[in-house]
Amino acid sequence: MQTLYLYYREIIQVMEFIMPVYEFTCSTCGKTFEKNLHFGADQEGVRCPEGHRTVRRLYSAATVLFKGSGFYVTDHRRGGSNETPRE
Repeated sequence: MQTLYLYYREIIQVMEFIMPVYEFTCSTCGKTFEKNLHFGADQEGVRCPEGHRTVRRLYSAATVLFKGSGFYVTDHRRGGSNETPRE
């Protein structure tokens, strides 16, 4: 039974590692902080490090990394906007 408990504990630690990190700012004191939350988790229980409940989630641009051939500046459709769409 203890082996099963240790196994589940390891799974939970791994799941906490792969959870997304969300950035919040406190409307009361202005501090910015990060919090690991599950996908689709409710942010109502999130508090700032000072204990305030008036927090807002900050949104930022996602990082995209293109790998492989075909993702170069020169790879674009030739011609202008005067082209007629193909059917």
